[in-house]
Amino acid sequence: MISSQPSGLHAFTSGVGQGLDLVFSGNQVVVDTTLRTLHLAVESTLIAALVGVPLGCALGLGRSRVARALLRLASAVTRVPPVAIGVLVYLLLANGGPPYGAGLLAGLHSAGKPVGAYLDQTLLAIPIIVALTASAVKGVSGLLLDQARAFGASNWRRGLLALREARRRVIAAILVAMGVTITAIGAIIVSNAPLTARVGDHYQPLTLAIGAFTTFKQVQGSTAAAPQTAALEEPTVSLAVAYTIVLLGLFVLIAAMLTRLQSSRLSWIPGGQS
Repeated sequence: MISSQPSGLHAFTSGVGQGLDLVFSGNQVVVDTTLRTLHLAVESTLIAALVGVPLGCALGLGRSRVARALLRLASAVTRVPPVAIGVLVYLLLANGGPPYGAGLLAGLHSAGKPVGAYLDQTLLAIPIIVALTASAVKGVSGLLLDQARAFGASNWRRGLLALREARRRVIAAILVAMGVTITAIGAIIVSNAPLTARVGDHYQPLTLAIGAFTTFKQVQGSTAAAPQTAALEEPTVSLAVAYTIVLLGLFVLIAAMLTRLQSSRLSWIPGGQS
């Protein structure tokens, strides 16, 4: 007599099958949440790159004690848990009242709004980009930079030259930071950014990671993590699995791009190699 399949395993296999069906059928909830995730991650990472790349280049080329100290600080901050960044953002955006009072950015009136998620992800990405960019420019030949200085190149031109030579590693740093921002769920939750955002006439999870987190919490019988929303009318397990599948797919894509950067040589001249 063949024993019946355990209910837990049956629920898992059924959820995976339904989740794959939601992904490949282009379910609108999954598609919209994916686009929101990419929009949030790309914009936050670009803002972080505008700050982190020049700063990382300056610290990487700097020879002073201050530059070395700031670089060590940036490297240390990369190890700070996202939850701690979430606490910092919460305190910065707090509107006031006990026990903490108003935060430094309370005037923006952004507490409990999606802007907190942007700030979370940007602050997470900046130290990563700074540390990895500094490491990249440190690897540029000192002889090349000394020659540039001998020909009268200013400090900012030497910085551009260093970035040009280390461009693959700088791009890789930005991609690594983007991978972190895509899953900044701990920071977003702690900073009191909304777990869901209004899209049209209903609410959807703010990111894929939050969608998977909240729907799995509902599987466990807890609805405290997020309100009941129209986005969660899909079978809970299958929707959570769909979010997870797309999230893993994004990680595989980023890993493939990093591998491509490591195995190829980029050129400023179309069709050429540097």
